[in-house]
Amino acid sequence: MHALLLFMGLVSASKAPSFTLKDLQRTPHTLQEYLKQGPVLLNFWATWCTFCDRELDEYQQYWEVHKTRFTLVAISWDTPRTLSRVRSMARAHGWTFPILLDDSRKVGRSYGVFGLPVTYLIAPDGSIVGRWIGYHEHNLKEIRALVDSLVPVPRDTVSREVHP
Repeated sequence: MHALLLFMGLVSASKAPSFTLKDLQRTPHTLQEYLKQGPVLLNFWATWCTFCDRELDEYQQYWEVHKTRFTLVAISWDTPRTLSRVRSMARAHGWTFPILLDDSRKVGRSYGVFGLPVTYLIAPDGSIVGRWIGYHEHNLKEIRALVDSLVPVPRDTVSREVHP
Protein backbone atom coordinates (compact mmCIF):
# COMPACT_ATOMS: atom_id res chain seq x y z
CA MET A 1 0.00 0.00 0.00
CA HIS A 2 2.82 2.43 0.84
CA ALA A 3 4.24 2.14 -2.69
CA LEU A 4 0.80 2.87 -4.10
CA LEU A 5 0.53 5.98 -1.96
CA LEU A 6 3.95 7.19 -3.03
CA PHE A 7 3.00 6.63 -6.66
CA MET A 8 -0.21 8.60 -6.19
CA GLY A 9 1.66 11.41 -4.45
CA LEU A 10 -0.52 11.12 -1.37
CA VAL A 11 2.02 10.38 1.33
CA SER A 12 2.43 13.17 3.80
CA ALA A 13 4.36 12.94 7.03
CA SER A 14 2.55 16.01 8.32
CA LYS A 15 -0.07 16.18 11.00
CA ALA A 16 -3.42 17.66 10.11
CA PRO A 17 -3.78 21.23 11.40
CA SER A 18 -6.11 21.46 14.40
CA PHE A 19 -9.26 23.52 14.09
CA THR A 20 -12.44 24.56 15.82
CA LEU A 21 -15.33 25.43 13.50
CA LYS A 22 -19.06 25.85 13.98
CA ASP A 23 -21.68 23.65 12.36
CA LEU A 24 -24.95 24.82 10.80
CA GLN A 25 -26.50 25.16 14.27
CA ARG A 26 -23.51 27.29 15.36
CA THR A 27 -22.17 24.57 17.68
CA PRO A 28 -18.34 24.47 17.73
CA HIS A 29 -16.54 21.25 16.83
CA THR A 30 -12.86 20.31 16.78
CA LEU A 31 -10.84 17.97 14.60
CA GLN A 32 -9.73 16.13 17.75
CA GLU A 33 -13.37 15.44 18.64
CA TYR A 34 -13.87 13.63 15.33
CA LEU A 35 -10.50 11.81 15.44
CA LYS A 36 -11.51 10.16 18.73
CA GLN A 37 -14.06 8.22 16.66
CA GLY A 38 -11.50 7.01 14.07
CA PRO A 39 -10.29 8.22 10.67
CA VAL A 40 -11.73 11.46 9.30
CA LEU A 41 -12.51 12.16 5.66
CA LEU A 42 -12.34 15.95 5.50
CA ASN A 43 -13.77 17.64 2.41
CA PHE A 44 -13.49 21.34 1.57
CA TRP A 45 -16.33 22.51 -0.68
CA ALA A 46 -18.64 25.43 -1.51
CA THR A 47 -22.14 25.85 -2.90
CA TRP A 48 -20.76 27.60 -5.98
CA CYS A 49 -18.29 24.77 -6.75
CA THR A 50 -19.39 22.90 -9.88
CA PHE A 51 -18.26 19.41 -8.86
CA CYS A 52 -18.43 19.65 -5.07
CA ASP A 53 -22.03 18.51 -4.76
CA ARG A 54 -21.45 15.51 -7.03
CA GLU A 55 -18.45 14.47 -4.97
CA LEU A 56 -20.30 14.93 -1.67
CA ASP A 57 -23.23 12.88 -3.00
CA GLU A 58 -20.79 10.00 -3.66
CA TYR A 59 -19.19 10.41 -0.24
CA GLN A 60 -22.66 10.41 1.38
CA GLN A 61 -23.52 7.06 -0.24
CA TYR A 62 -20.25 5.49 0.90
CA TRP A 63 -20.52 6.99 4.39
CA GLU A 64 -24.10 5.72 4.85
CA VAL A 65 -22.78 2.16 4.67
CA HIS A 66 -19.51 2.72 6.57
CA LYS A 67 -20.22 5.53 9.08
CA THR A 68 -19.06 3.33 11.95
CA ARG A 69 -15.59 3.05 10.36
CA PHE A 70 -14.82 6.73 9.69
CA THR A 71 -16.28 10.21 10.02
CA LEU A 72 -17.11 12.31 6.99
CA VAL A 73 -16.86 16.06 7.66
CA ALA A 74 -17.55 18.68 5.00
CA ILE A 75 -16.12 22.15 5.51
CA SER A 76 -17.94 24.85 3.57
CA TRP A 77 -15.83 27.62 2.11
CA ASP A 78 -18.84 29.79 1.41
CA THR A 79 -18.44 33.45 2.25
CA PRO A 80 -20.97 35.30 4.41
CA ARG A 81 -22.71 36.33 1.15
CA THR A 82 -23.40 32.71 0.10
CA LEU A 83 -23.50 31.04 3.52
CA SER A 84 -27.30 30.95 3.57
CA ARG A 85 -27.24 28.47 0.66
CA VAL A 86 -25.28 25.83 2.59
CA ARG A 87 -28.19 24.58 4.72
CA SER A 88 -30.65 24.45 1.80
CA MET A 89 -28.14 22.65 -0.44
CA ALA A 90 -27.40 20.06 2.25
CA ARG A 91 -31.11 19.49 2.78
CA ALA A 92 -31.81 19.21 -0.97
CA HIS A 93 -29.05 16.61 -1.40
CA GLY A 94 -29.95 14.66 1.74
CA TRP A 95 -26.50 15.05 3.29
CA THR A 96 -26.48 13.80 6.87
CA PHE A 97 -22.76 14.13 7.67
CA PRO A 98 -21.42 17.04 9.74
CA ILE A 99 -21.04 20.31 7.84
CA LEU A 100 -18.78 22.96 9.32
CA LEU A 101 -18.40 26.59 8.25
CA ASP A 102 -15.04 28.17 7.33
CA ASP A 103 -16.32 31.48 5.96
CA SER A 104 -13.01 33.20 6.77
CA ARG A 105 -11.21 30.37 4.90
CA LYS A 106 -8.59 30.36 7.64
CA VAL A 107 -8.78 26.60 8.23
CA GLY A 108 -8.70 25.87 4.50
CA ARG A 109 -5.57 27.98 4.11
CA SER A 110 -3.92 26.08 6.99
CA TYR A 111 -4.52 22.91 4.92
CA GLY A 112 -3.12 24.50 1.76
CA VAL A 113 -6.50 24.67 0.01
CA PHE A 114 -6.50 26.99 -2.97
CA GLY A 115 -9.24 25.49 -5.14
CA LEU A 116 -12.22 23.22 -4.59
CA PRO A 117 -13.04 20.47 -3.96
CA VAL A 118 -10.16 19.15 -1.85
CA THR A 119 -10.40 16.07 0.35
CA TYR A 120 -8.05 14.81 3.07
CA LEU A 121 -8.06 11.46 4.83
CA ILE A 122 -6.73 11.84 8.35
CA ALA A 123 -5.71 8.83 10.45
CA PRO A 124 -6.81 8.65 14.11
CA ASP A 125 -3.32 9.78 15.18
CA GLY A 126 -3.83 13.02 13.23
CA SER A 127 -1.50 12.21 10.34
CA ILE A 128 -2.62 13.03 6.81
CA VAL A 129 -2.64 9.79 4.83
CA GLY A 130 -4.31 11.02 1.64
CA ARG A 131 -5.16 14.15 -0.30
CA TRP A 132 -7.27 14.55 -3.42
CA ILE A 133 -7.43 17.81 -5.32
CA GLY A 134 -10.41 18.30 -7.59
CA TYR A 135 -13.18 15.88 -8.43
CA HIS A 136 -12.26 12.67 -10.23
CA GLU A 137 -14.40 9.55 -10.50
CA HIS A 138 -11.54 7.38 -9.19
CA ASN A 139 -11.17 9.37 -5.93
CA LEU A 140 -13.72 7.30 -4.05
CA LYS A 141 -12.04 4.03 -5.05
CA GLU A 142 -8.71 5.31 -3.68
CA ILE A 143 -10.39 6.60 -0.53
CA ARG A 144 -12.05 3.22 0.06
CA ALA A 145 -8.69 1.47 -0.21
CA LEU A 146 -7.12 3.83 2.32
CA VAL A 147 -10.04 3.64 4.75
CA ASP A 148 -9.86 -0.17 4.45
CA SER A 149 -6.15 -0.05 5.29
CA LEU A 150 -6.90 1.99 8.42
CA VAL A 151 -10.06 0.15 9.53
CA PRO A 152 -10.86 -3.25 7.99
CA VAL A 153 -14.32 -3.75 6.51
CA PRO A 154 -16.64 -5.73 8.80
CA ARG A 155 -17.88 -8.88 7.03
CA ASP A 156 -21.57 -7.99 7.40
CA THR A 157 -21.21 -4.70 5.45
CA VAL A 158 -19.37 -6.09 2.42
CA SER A 159 -22.59 -7.25 0.78
CA ARG A 160 -24.22 -3.85 1.34
CA GLU A 161 -21.37 -1.87 -0.25
CA VAL A 162 -22.51 0.92 -2.55
CA HIS A 163 -20.50 1.19 -5.76
CA PRO A 164 -20.87 4.23 -8.00
